[in-house]
Amino acid sequence: YAFVYVPFVDALLVNNYPKDVTVSYTLLFFLIMCAFFMTDKVFLLKRLFKQQKKLMSFDVIIVLTFVLLALALVLNIKQLHFVNFFSESEELYSLRAETQLNGIYIVCWLRAAFLPLLLVYYLNRKSFIGVSVVFVAYLLVFMLDKQKLTIIFPFALTVIYFAYIYYNMAFSKNFHIFLFFLFSLVSLIITSLDTSPLTLTLGLIIVLRIQCIAGMELERYFDFFVLHDHPHTYYTHIGIIDKLTGLYPYGEQSIGQVVAGDGGNSNAAFWLMDGVAAAGMVGCIII
Repeated sequence: YAFVYVPFVDALLVNNYPKDVTVSYTLLFFLIMCAFFMTDKVFLLKRLFKQQKKLMSFDVIIVLTFVLLALALVLNIKQLHFVNFFSESEELYSLRAETQLNGIYIVCWLRAAFLPLLLVYYLNRKSFIGVSVVFVAYLLVFMLDKQKLTIIFPFALTVIYFAYIYYNMAFSKNFHIFLFFLFSLVSLIITSLDTSPLTLTLGLIIVLRIQCIAGMELERYFDFFVLHDHPHTYYTHIGIIDKLTGLYPYGEQSIGQVVAGDGGNSNAAFWLMDGVAAAGMVGCIII
C-alpha cells in the first residue's frame, strides 16, 4: 500500500493522462487494493500449519539456506564484486547492468525469504554469531545482485524486530503509522541538509528508490504501453512461456530494458511488468 499503491495513485493524478485512463486505472487499483485487505484473514493450508507436530526441524531450514547460498556463489563466482555504493554508485549501476545471474530465483529466495527467516531466528535466540553470519550472507548476496536494498534490508529488519519486541502488539497495530511517520521525517531531514555526497546518496535510496520509484516506473510503463500503444507481451516476457510460444515481441531485450529505452532496466512492480505490460487492465486483474 505504502510503496506501490500510493505512488501509483499519485502518478496517475499528476501526470496529465487522458481522463479515461486516469479514472479507469485509479478505480481498478483501488478495487484490487481493497481485495488485498479483504483477504488478510484468508490462509491457504491453514489446518496443516496449525498441527502441533513439527513438520521438520528448523536445522533443516538453516542447512538449506547455506546450501542455496553456496550454490548461488558457485554458479556466479565471476559476478562477485563489492562496490561502495556511497562513493561508487556509477560503478555499481554499470556492474548491475552487466550482471547476468545464474539461478536468479535462488538469489531472490535467499534475499527475501530464507535469510530474513534466519535473521529473526538468531535475533530471537540472542545469538550474536548467528546474526553476524546472516549479515555476512547478505553482504555476499549484495555482491551478487548489486541491489542497494539487499545490504540495507538486514539493518532495517533488525530495527523492526527490536521495535516489535519492545512495543509488541502496539507496534503491530500501529506499524503503518510508524512507517509513514518514519519515512516522512527522514525525507524532511534529508531534503533540508546540504547536498553532500552522503546526503545525495541517502536521498537517492530513501526518497527516490524506495518511496518514489513505483510512481516513476508507472509513468514509464504508461508512456510505453498506454499512451504509445506498443504491443503487449501477453506474458511471453516470462522465459518459459516465450520458449513454449516464441511470441515475445521485443527480441533479446527484457521488458525492463525495452521500457527504459536508455540502456537501463526498468524492473517494476507486478502490476506493471505482469499487468500493464502483459495485457493492460486485464493483465492487472489477472496478476
